[in-house]
Amino acid sequence: MGMVQHKTVEMQFNVLTRAIAKEYKLDEPGNLCPPEITSGLDLIEAEVEKLKDTWSVMAGKNIMADVVRLVAALEPRLKPASRDAAIAVKKNITGIMGGYSPSKARYQSVLCLGYKVTTVSKAFSGEASDRADLEKKADELLKAIKAAHSGTSKHHGEDSMLKIFMAPEFYFRGARGGYDADDVNGTKGGKQGLIQILRAELDKDQYKNWLFVLGTVIVISKDMKTACTQCNAPVKFVPIGGGKTKPTCSGDANHAVAEKATGAHVDNVALILKEKSVHSVAKELVSDVDYKLTDTEPHTVLIDNQKVAVNRHDTDSSGYKAGDKGPTKFQDERMGGCIFTIDGLTFGCEVCLDHAASGKSDVIGVRSDGSIGPVAYAPGRLDGADNIQISLIPSGGMSVTAFRTVPNGVIFNVDGETPHVQVMGLSTKKQKLTFARSDKRANGTAIDEAFTAKTWTDMTNWVMKLAYGPNEAVGAPIAAPSGPVLQFGPFQIPSTV
Repeated sequence: MGMVQHKTVEMQFNVLTRAIAKEYKLDEPGNLCPPEITSGLDLIEAEVEKLKDTWSVMAGKNIMADVVRLVAALEPRLKPASRDAAIAVKKNITGIMGGYSPSKARYQSVLCLGYKVTTVSKAFSGEASDRADLEKKADELLKAIKAAHSGTSKHHGEDSMLKIFMAPEFYFRGARGGYDADDVNGTKGGKQGLIQILRAELDKDQYKNWLFVLGTVIVISKDMKTACTQCNAPVKFVPIGGGKTKPTCSGDANHAVAEKATGAHVDNVALILKEKSVHSVAKELVSDVDYKLTDTEPHTVLIDNQKVAVNRHDTDSSGYKAGDKGPTKFQDERMGGCIFTIDGLTFGCEVCLDHAASGKSDVIGVRSDGSIGPVAYAPGRLDGADNIQISLIPSGGMSVTAFRTVPNGVIFNVDGETPHVQVMGLSTKKQKLTFARSDKRANGTAIDEAFTAKTWTDMTNWVMKLAYGPNEAVGAPIAAPSGPVLQFGPFQIPSTV
């Protein structure tokens, strides 16, 4: 996929370079391309080459969106014929992306709807059956979404306004700390997977201009092996004829042998859905509060009724060391990480600690040996990212700790511990930067307020220092199962070109 995209976009890039070479007569002795144009072409070429390494449709869209942005930035510096070629190249690459371009996004404003529901407590809770718990949570979530949809006005139905519904981290996990991967994926007992259950409602035409961040789901993928259930002797496979074998305990052939879980991969995954398109972002960091079987047994999940510790590794597949970009599999988050492009808009989704790490060296986390203490995290996953227009932060025990969008971007946080909803952006009604929250003060009293700032710098300073300016009451909540839906906005979506 990456190679096909690369060749197609490379052809467009060659059209642009040939047009520039012709207009600037670069084949004539002594003629040189102006340095500001050469530098722009170098940046575009580097992005075009990166397309060869993309392995998913979304990664390709992310890179091509940035190619379009770079061509748009180069365009004003060019002479007329070359400028016309640049405009044509933008249009053609936009066509490859399905018609959506950062220079002409589908939406101009966004309405944020946060599901204020508790998902974090002193211990796991839920139905005795994980399958029953998954289905119950899905049903309640869909009821909340239907209530949110009913609570939007005709004005909010405009095709130019994106509606984002977000549930908090750990919305789907149950009494054992996670769901079996077979239940989540629908690969057991002929039952539907979680995303199939949700899509039965959310694929309907009435949600045409909605994007859903469906909380996170904890997926437990068990590592299985054939083992003796009565002793620790290894299992041997004894031929029984017909090319078949029988697993047998090498210590005692009369012992029972069965499939046994020896460990598991525990993934915390944000599910994102828009108009039949499904995207997911896996959380990478494990904090000291992420997995509490009970208040005295943190960092633990139950697998086949056995307690299993949940650890993170100080060094991962990217070769991360303190001081690098961060403990992430993706040195470039556009290549399959937490950045994604939909309808010409660039989103960044950081789940809880992936956002809160934020360059701190004293974050308390789970070390690879299972102990708890300071973990030297480098910057959060979106530190240093360009062109993020909307920042999505489903969390379970934190607030907004960093601004990682372009100026006047939209930042949306829904937390499942307090619980709270926080949103900021440039209000389309007031034409002022607005930060709104439904939260709790340190003493436990409720806060439902909004305040405005004149500049992006003022807003970042106020939010980071919790030194808020003049405030007013926020809108009334929408009744939903387990907690209300809070509606904020609409906010203007900033341009990145």
